[in-house]
Amino acid sequence: MIGVAEAQQLTVVSAASPYISVATDSLAAIFGDSISGQTLAASSLPWPTMLGDIPSVAITDSTGQTETVGILFISPLQMNIYVPPTVAPGFATISFSSTGQPSGAGPPAIRQAAVNIEETAPALFTMRGTGMGVAAATAVRVTGPAQMQTNVPVFVCTGAGSCNPVAISIGVDGPVYISLFGTGIRNASRVTVTIGELTIQPTYAGPQVYYPGVDQVNFLLPFSLHGRGLVYVTVTADGKRSNNVQLAVQ
Repeated sequence: MIGVAEAQQLTVVSAASPYISVATDSLAAIFGDSISGQTLAASSLPWPTMLGDIPSVAITDSTGQTETVGILFISPLQMNIYVPPTVAPGFATISFSSTGQPSGAGPPAIRQAAVNIEETAPALFTMRGTGMGVAAATAVRVTGPAQMQTNVPVFVCTGAGSCNPVAISIGVDGPVYISLFGTGIRNASRVTVTIGELTIQPTYAGPQVYYPGVDQVNFLLPFSLHGRGLVYVTVTADGKRSNNVQLAVQ
């Protein structure tokens, strides 16, 4: 028999930062107790609609439309999902069934979580996976008449969740372009990047081409930041500001 779970609070936030809300056509994280009895990540695209002991996840949006959505990751305390572009902004309900226990340990229960889906909710991924610390970013240096691109390290990791920024040299050989990765940005009509005290226009802000729900923001690293060391970076999309992430400049 399947019943409705009692008093087990679920929280729904951006998958990139727990301090940012959820947008349509973005990645979301559901936090709570006993979400799944397994820890498992999706291994292929498109995101599956069934993963481990989670048979499905549905979103009923502000128009009353219900849609089954993709699942990226499940664990006892967290599940990541893809909120498709067909989900209307406004108050919505996310529903799924799970025992949150090993197979055969008990009957599943319907879990439900309320969430306000926004048009834009910019959030940036970090290497810690917490929405804080060094940006999950890439960098390339462009040199010579042929505009050759050379990868530039942005961070170094010494273990799980232990990543620190690597200082990026500005003005050596050629300009450096940074790519930030986030979610909840693509629907914005105006996007800016603030790095240190400078606010600049990105050269690109929109969907990352491979992973559904992941966005990319590219910008030229300003030469005026030469020698600044650790700097904080945010993205503002239609007036909404993302979480702070870190880069280092030498």
